[in-house]
Amino acid sequence: LPILLKTGWVAVAAALPLLLQGENARLQSVCSALDTFMEFYGHWDEWLALNRQAEEKAVEAEDLDSAGARAYQSGWINYLRGQSSEVLACAERCTAHWENAGQAGAREKATAIQLRGLGYKLGKNYPAAIAAFQEALDLDLTIAAESEAVATGLNYLADIEKLQGDFSAAERDFRKALRV
Repeated sequence: LPILLKTGWVAVAAALPLLLQGENARLQSVCSALDTFMEFYGHWDEWLALNRQAEEKAVEAEDLDSAGARAYQSGWINYLRGQSSEVLACAERCTAHWENAGQAGAREKATAIQLRGLGYKLGKNYPAAIAAFQEALDLDLTIAAESEAVATGLNYLADIEKLQGDFSAAERDFRKALRV
């Protein structure tokens, strides 16, 4: 499928404005399906524009769960671009959408908090990043002690510990993540 998307990208990109005019559920489904392709093939501008517009459409349709997912993806793209303040703004929107949807469980909260931690990391506010990553990790541990989310959280935490020069804590958390 990625090869087909790559070779047919011009046609897919041309269809996106029509997709944005259509029904919200289809738009959200296509956005989710395109995430990996757009990230790894470097279509970040189109990906960001698509997610921003899909977030707006989801809000209009009162689909706040999808609005949160689109805000998260926008935040991730801004993280890849190294844009700290934009990541933090997306994390706030993501949190607000999921809370307003009434479906913000521990995983959604942890995801939004992790995004905030990534924004702090970019801004070199390492104490705030550590606090955010630890909070997200604590939430993920309430779901399952050994999960991909816990391993990812430990890696994020260890990376900041390493950047701060706390190599023993970083090694401990990297090893925990590998064990998980």
